[in-house]
Amino acid sequence: MVTKHDLENPHEVFDALQRQVVWLHVRWCMYKKLFPDSKATMQLLRASAPWFFLHVEDMLSDTILLQFSRLTDPPRTKGKNNLSLLRLEEDHIIQKLDSEVAEQIKEAIKDLVAYCKPIRDRRNKLLAHNDLPCSLNKVPWPGGVSRELIDKALQKVWDVMDMVERFLKDEETSFQYYRDGRDDGGVEELLILLEKARKYKE
Repeated sequence: MVTKHDLENPHEVFDALQRQVVWLHVRWCMYKKLFPDSKATMQLLRASAPWFFLHVEDMLSDTILLQFSRLTDPPRTKGKNNLSLLRLEEDHIIQKLDSEVAEQIKEAIKDLVAYCKPIRDRRNKLLAHNDLPCSLNKVPWPGGVSRELIDKALQKVWDVMDMVERFLKDEETSFQYYRDGRDDGGVEELLILLEKARKYKE
């Protein structure tokens, strides 16, 4: 008899998670490059298309927070399987690892989920749902999520991925190119073009 465990290959689950993490990292790099703590860049965006870039910032920010939330979701929701880092806690995913290593991975995931609580609270009450008490101003909306929190949360995600790959594939993740923030999705070129357009108008 084929069970649901037989249908899941640990390498396939890990590779699928790895793709999600890479895209999350690339989007975060794009966000920081396009909306930096730079007065000059923000003035350039406002002078070019203020409402457009306001919406782009909101959508990109929401996408990043939603992706963090999905990665830290339970392995199952109402009987439906989820692709999340918590799936790595499943016995059939880490059954090849010794108990000490498996426990280290579980603790790292537990720490990540706890650290991402502000992100998940914002997803649950604002992004994925319109929380009624918050919408009626009966209770405060969840607080904002700082860039520092996201930077640290992303590093914790990579730490988990490194731990698993080191023992699952006998190697570490080979995505230093993305982790160094070298791929900004063309944001640098966009800012250069916007600056040229601004100077042309002047």
